[in-house]
Amino acid sequence: MVGCKDNLEKCNANCCKFLVFKKDLMTKDQINYYNLHSNTIVKQILSGFLIIIYRPCSMLIDNKCAINNEKPYQCKIAYEKDKVKNLFVPNCIYKPDKDSIVLTEEELGRLMNEN
Repeated sequence: MVGCKDNLEKCNANCCKFLVFKKDLMTKDQINYYNLHSNTIVKQILSGFLIIIYRPCSMLIDNKCAINNEKPYQCKIAYEKDKVKNLFVPNCIYKPDKDSIVLTEEELGRLMNEN
């Protein structure tokens, strides 16, 4: 498995451009509420829902982490199995496993192109 930790020079930092929150249950009204906001989608998964917000990290400079050696714990565990942020975007060098949640090109486009 290819991982970002071993290939930082090739990483395009896509994972650092999203905030992801997991909720076990959501009503249709709650889903509609989030989906009405720009750069936000709700994705249903087997164990509930993910609220995904396109909001690039302020520490990204030219798609590289400016605080890589001092980054927060949540950044370090972002793609470890069974963590909240187990989300992969198209063209990521990190290869998801069978339990990963993968954004489609359409979902990615909706997140990044809305105003």
